[in-house]
Amino acid sequence: MKVIFCLLSVAFLLIIHLEPVNSQQRTLSPVVEENYVSDIKILTEKIADQPKAEKTKSASEILHNNTNRMPAPPVNDNCANATALTVGAPCINGTTKEATVQAGETTGCQGAVTQTVWYSFVATSTAMFVEVERTASSGCYLSSAVYRGACLPTSILSCEDAAGGPNLNIHNLNSLLIGTTYWVQVSYTSGGPCGAANNAATGADFCIIVGVPVNCNTCTNPCGSICIFPSAPTVNQVLNGCTNYQLQSRLNAGQTRTQCYTFTAVSISFSLQMIISGLCSGGNVSSFNWSLYPSSCSGIIQSGNLSNMNATGLTIGAGYVLCYTWTAACQHNYVVPYMVATAPLP
Repeated sequence: MKVIFCLLSVAFLLIIHLEPVNSQQRTLSPVVEENYVSDIKILTEKIADQPKAEKTKSASEILHNNTNRMPAPPVNDNCANATALTVGAPCINGTTKEATVQAGETTGCQGAVTQTVWYSFVATSTAMFVEVERTASSGCYLSSAVYRGACLPTSILSCEDAAGGPNLNIHNLNSLLIGTTYWVQVSYTSGGPCGAANNAATGADFCIIVGVPVNCNTCTNPCGSICIFPSAPTVNQVLNGCTNYQLQSRLNAGQTRTQCYTFTAVSISFSLQMIISGLCSGGNVSSFNWSLYPSSCSGIIQSGNLSNMNATGLTIGAGYVLCYTWTAACQHNYVVPYMVATAPLP
């Protein structure tokens, strides 16, 4: 029996037959400085041209209406004003629009960026993750890096440049010092669909989150139970009746994850299946393997891959642990594992 995977998006649900795929000082540019001089000149002329009763309008009000208005950088434009992130809280919205680059700022793998904003978090675990996801204008040149040290930090722990690539930057961090502050730099490189001009419309909007990863990748530390159906279910039956296991952190193309699940056999044979929520346009994994253990975790008793997704010879009433290992072909958000008994109990 073919394993069926599902690709979910905001607008539609696509069922896919799983197939492997091939594999502290800011500086302004001369252009900006010239715009400021032009703004002042235009402002002076506008005030001079106003009727006497209108000359009481503030300079800021007139300048605000000028298309070459002075930029208003985000509050976290500088490292010293980094926005503090709460570990485990929902993602918070941010933007690089009208941000600048601080003199002496390290940019790591991101290259010659034109805008940066800063965030910070205090480590609550030795292993943590940071995700930066674009919320609008797919294709923006969004990149990010995680640092240690004092502002301005130069020691990079993780760096990802997603220019023209995935919507999601994922930083999986290890060997952190609990209680230590770390810094996240989100950057934008001028160009692409998010603009090249230095104005309020240029830059990337995103949502950022920091958390502790859920590691349930061994027989002795499973994620939870797996759904069992007596016959092939519909997609809605799986989604509505089975546990949705959020991936924390999520996966991008080329990243691998192992997750383990428990079940009690009600049949001697099972077809092993899983729904994956992802952003793939075709096959959503490039590799997929499974291993079956007894509940004692004494050793693997069966294993297989995409060409063999059936477990046989089980003892009805006995407990087992099933571990899946897969490599994503695109962004993966959550999984719903399930099994179909090929000879269920009456």
